[in-house]
Amino acid sequence: MLFHITARHDHVTCPRKTDSSRRPSTILSKDVAGVKTVGVWVDGPSHTVYGVLESDSPEAIREACEGLMDIGAVDVRLVRVPRR
Repeated sequence: MLFHITARHDHVTCPRKTDSSRRPSTILSKDVAGVKTVGVWVDGPSHTVYGVLESDSPEAIREACEGLMDIGAVDVRLVRVPRR
C-alpha cells in the first residue's frame, strides 16, 4: 500500500537549526522495518514536508511517522492498495 504523508510545523517548532535527526525529511527517510520510502519532498518556506511511503502495515507507517507528531501536525492518507 502507498501512503502520502504531509507533515507541518511552524517556525517555533522547526528543527532545521537545532537537531538534524529531528528534521521531518530525515524522519521520513529513516529505516523502519516493513516500510520503503518512495520519496520525500520539502517545502521549506511553508515548513511542510511531503512523503510517499510504501508498506503492507499501517502500524509500520505510524511508527515511521512517530517523531513527526512531536513537532507538528501529520496527515497520513492511503493512496493506493495494490491489486491482487
